[in-house]
Amino acid sequence: MQNILFYFSGILTPFILFAILHFIQKKRDKRLYRRNFWHRQNIDFLRSSGLSEQQPVIANLDLLERSEAYRTVMQVTALCQRMGVFEQLAAADAESLEPLITDKIFTSLQIRAAEELLQAAGIIIKKDDKIGLTPEARLYLVRKSPLFRPLALPAMTRHYLKLLKKGTIRRSLDKWRKGKTSLAHNWASNQHLNSFKLGFALYNSGLINAGATFLDVAGGAGSVCIALALKQTDLTLKMIELPGSIPVAKKMIAHYGVTDRIECLGMDMFNGTWPGDCDFIGFTNIFHDWDDVHCRILLNKSRQALRPGGKIIIQEALLNDDSPGPLWTAHWSMAMALFMEGRQFRFTELEKLLMDNGFRKPQRYPLCGYYSSIVAERA
Repeated sequence: MQNILFYFSGILTPFILFAILHFIQKKRDKRLYRRNFWHRQNIDFLRSSGLSEQQPVIANLDLLERSEAYRTVMQVTALCQRMGVFEQLAAADAESLEPLITDKIFTSLQIRAAEELLQAAGIIIKKDDKIGLTPEARLYLVRKSPLFRPLALPAMTRHYLKLLKKGTIRRSLDKWRKGKTSLAHNWASNQHLNSFKLGFALYNSGLINAGATFLDVAGGAGSVCIALALKQTDLTLKMIELPGSIPVAKKMIAHYGVTDRIECLGMDMFNGTWPGDCDFIGFTNIFHDWDDVHCRILLNKSRQALRPGGKIIIQEALLNDDSPGPLWTAHWSMAMALFMEGRQFRFTELEKLLMDNGFRKPQRYPLCGYYSSIVAERA
């Protein structure tokens, strides 16, 4: 018996050591990334990158956008294949994917986002209010085809499915609903990578008048305000963010030497009292986080905080009004449906939301890459 235990311990020991070393290395890599991230956040690195002087601002490396989008497409496609969705569509078109999804942990919002994504990827097609498979999908994704290719369900997707079944996948959202901060440093760095360039693009758009008061709602790491402060010295800049995230924002603002230019206010945006008499109120990647009920709350509070004639600026990556996609935006919409309670909007949807809640003349302006600024005046 001892010999058997010794034999198996000898086999298992290398695997255990590998797992431990892998875990330690991942922790080290995360610490190194965070340290290097903050090291790069200063005027010298900004100038050497050329970001602050780009007109137009370069949106992203195409390779990165494609890899992000296709990773999500492969996850959703593999999951639908595993659940037999494509066999059902090969047999008969359907009005929606919802009755075909066997795993009932998914919400209607998530299933609609999956439909948008699969249409944008050329896997399903909608015609006469029915969805069916494209010829390519029928050939390669249906088991009865001689060219069928089985797709492995990625480990990350299996992990997300477990979290969805446990009801814990939206931990950050649950905290935000209660006005609490979640993983402030992690969210700040992720948001900054998306929002900083949009701040410079907003300045380039010329939408912000000289001498105006600009309030950035849920401003994250202060990225948009920092960009505006560096480019337009006559603005009065304020941002609101959850109290637990304010120290991170102040740290970022100090790195760029504009502490005296930006007032940071800690509050829950749904329940706190916003500063009033604003010329502009900005939201960058905020509306896509929430359902229409929460978006209406934000619009009502914006209307109260704006002076007569003041304007709201909503910065989002928009879905096409008259066709599925773009693919990258559809992938982002899938992420919002999974991890938050929102989705990416079409312009017509935001236009209606604004006009139904006290705003007029909504207009869309190109911002940066897939992003647009939707501007409307307080009625």
